[in-house]
Amino acid sequence: MTFSHPPATAACRQQDIRPGFEVAFLQVSGGGRHIDGPTAALESGDAFAVEHASGPTRAGEPGSRAFRGRSP
Repeated sequence: MTFSHPPATAACRQQDIRPGFEVAFLQVSGGGRHIDGPTAALESGDAFAVEHASGPTRAGEPGSRAFRGRSP
């Protein structure tokens, strides 16, 4: 599937490895593509959350990445 522009949001439910949910917010600007959003899941009965952000990226070039997580 190809897009001339990515959708504004995407979400998926994780169920095979661990139960959880992930959301991504996608934005295209003059500087490239930005993606950010949260993930929350359970692993071995413990809850954890991760927030991610990346961008700007241009086709074929890596952009900046930042992750912040929390777990017991």
